[in-house]
Amino acid sequence: MVCANCGKEMQETEASCPNCGSPVKSTERKKDTDRLDFRLVGKLCFLLVLLGFCLPITRMLEVDMNGFSLAKHLFSEADYSIKFSGLLAYLLFAFSLAGIGVGVLLLMKRNVPIVVDWIVLLGVSQGFSGFFPIPSGPYDFSTGSIYRIVPLQFGYYLAAVGSLAAVAAQLAHSFLRLREKRNKPGYPTEYSPKNSLKTLLFCYFLGGLGLHRFYVGRHKTGAAMLALLILTSILIAASIFTYSQYGLLRIASFLPWLGWAVYWVSDLVGIHNGTFIDKKGQPLRYPKEPEFPPGYRPKSKVTALLLCIFLGWLAIHRFYIGKINAGLALLFTGPLMFFLVMIIGIPLYVGMMAVRSASETVMAEAMMASLPVFIAVFIAIVLVFIVLWAIRWQIDLINICSNECRDERGYPLGKGRDLKNALRQGEPEAGQTPAL
Repeated sequence: MVCANCGKEMQETEASCPNCGSPVKSTERKKDTDRLDFRLVGKLCFLLVLLGFCLPITRMLEVDMNGFSLAKHLFSEADYSIKFSGLLAYLLFAFSLAGIGVGVLLLMKRNVPIVVDWIVLLGVSQGFSGFFPIPSGPYDFSTGSIYRIVPLQFGYYLAAVGSLAAVAAQLAHSFLRLREKRNKPGYPTEYSPKNSLKTLLFCYFLGGLGLHRFYVGRHKTGAAMLALLILTSILIAASIFTYSQYGLLRIASFLPWLGWAVYWVSDLVGIHNGTFIDKKGQPLRYPKEPEFPPGYRPKSKVTALLLCIFLGWLAIHRFYIGKINAGLALLFTGPLMFFLVMIIGIPLYVGMMAVRSASETVMAEAMMASLPVFIAVFIAIVLVFIVLWAIRWQIDLINICSNECRDERGYPLGKGRDLKNALRQGEPEAGQTPAL
């Protein structure tokens, strides 16, 4: 509960603010206590994660394995990289228990710092990487295999749903927190032009790339976060491709990952508490309510959001808001690269393998010698386009959620009541202005 006078937190049962002494109105207390406590709901979702961990999550060696048996099996392997995956499986169990413990403390009306919530979510998300397909050996270009394909069971999907629900509840709690702090007496009047809700979404979904710090103008620390993530990825990739010799590289990747995690958690806590600032030292503003000129019927924000979630890979949401050129640009990066792989890459690879099996000439040997380089370059180019497409799609989703998305005329998207009012007044169709 937040005091309406000074904007600081206080207990729900207190009749007056302990900081400024102003009395709390009964209507304010009732409104705050009647609202759903998303923070507590998020902690209860960890019960699903814990239950999914105890149920069968995969099938290996013709045996159904839950989280404990899978971790034990991974620890029995000789390579340190595989042992590290087993450790991640145990981390998922430990952080799920920690999240449930935080929920119990919240039920007992105990004060738990918000940093604990984000650390628990970080531990659970990293623990899920222990359920990824396990490396089976060095990369073999003749077969194209890196991983054994392991079938997933019901427990894995239950744990995944629980973790996603916990993330959604935690983000909803932060959204409400940011909305409560806007326009509160005692809060700084000089706001940054940057959107606090957009910064929070950037930090959670694309924080590994440091985009939230680039967004607020703090480019040096954003580049530092990006460098730590790249170093971690290089060490993990090296541990996979040099599986039998240098499995310790994956353990070494924990050090730059830890530095990145400290950045990420501290930024999430700062945004949640309103202490995260831009490059000029100004606090971030909460997104303003959309404003439209008289007689303008806005496009639906909910429709654009649903189109972006379910059909975003086809850029349907961009076509809906009238940005045809931007929609075509997004369409011809990700999906086009996928079809290039299917139409060009796979038949070419199969043809080169056929040449190898049918002939043992010098030309065939030369082709096979250049095959690994060709595949590596082709995959790298495709991955660059697909990653850029995925980042652009997530940015569109974040812009829609934070009221930063604009239609072809530069106006924000409207809510349900905006459309209802326009229809009630007999306004023109979407995207049109009345004749003068």
